[in-house]
Amino acid sequence: MFGESKIGSLPSRLAQIMADAYAFSGEFRERYPTSDPEPDSQAFQEMHNNGISGPVGPWKPSDVYHAYSLAVGILTPAAGQYLCALSQLYQEPMALYGFQVVARALAEAAAQSWWLLVPDISVEVRMARVFTQRWTNIEELRKADVIVGADPADATARMIKLRAEAAELGVEEQFSKPKDPSRQPEFLGFKSGMSQGSTQLVRQYFEALGSPVGELWYRGMSAICHGTAWGLLQYFESAPTSDPTRARLTPALMPEAVVQVAVWAVEFYLGAIQYHAALFGWDAEAVAARRKSDRMAMLGMLGGQGRST
Repeated sequence: MFGESKIGSLPSRLAQIMADAYAFSGEFRERYPTSDPEPDSQAFQEMHNNGISGPVGPWKPSDVYHAYSLAVGILTPAAGQYLCALSQLYQEPMALYGFQVVARALAEAAAQSWWLLVPDISVEVRMARVFTQRWTNIEELRKADVIVGADPADATARMIKLRAEAAELGVEEQFSKPKDPSRQPEFLGFKSGMSQGSTQLVRQYFEALGSPVGELWYRGMSAICHGTAWGLLQYFESAPTSDPTRARLTPALMPEAVVQVAVWAVEFYLGAIQYHAALFGWDAEAVAARRKSDRMAMLGMLGGQGRST
């Protein structure tokens, strides 16, 4: 089903801003031809001057850089690909639900990248978080292995290897405290970097970007993904029929909903790049300025109408 034609050329104009934001990110990275952080940056200090040793000796720059490479080399580019896909969905007439599903995935990828790149955490916490991310990936792969009938010993071996790597660096593990003393404690994760659910993580990312309404928005997108009535009915309107005791639900796509998703998609993507830039001592202010100008341009398309984003 498609939304009623109330939004005119709005989708294509928003799509162009999204495409331009993605192009801006490429131009921004061209200003920094290497992946090395600036000498006075927090990332440089974490790599070269952290003074931390594990059971096998001092941490190497490559140990710490793994956290950055996961965020910058995988998660942020994934968010960029979702942004590109979203811009392709912003065509008239628009499908009612596809763009929210992609926006939700973009939010999760960007939030995970931000979680690894937050500047105001210690290097120990950052490393615990990267091991948590890697552990989560192995667990997801293990679920897939079960479906295809792969040998579960392979996933177990990967988990053992990952825990061994963490132990060599001195990253602490956390265990449950069983009520029955005869039972062995269960491994819960890596201390200081315990896994968080997507809802909580996206909410925290929203707060970091300066908005307190992130959890509500994310739950709305999730409701649409999961097909619940609350999410679906956000995009239907009641229309009168010849029978005064009945009404007909017709699909409708509100301009404010279309703009809201576009605004947050750009915010999520450029926000992850901004945090990367801040950590590496690059021009984070330029990315922040671009985030702000894009937001104002898109909100200006509503002409002051519709709900606030």
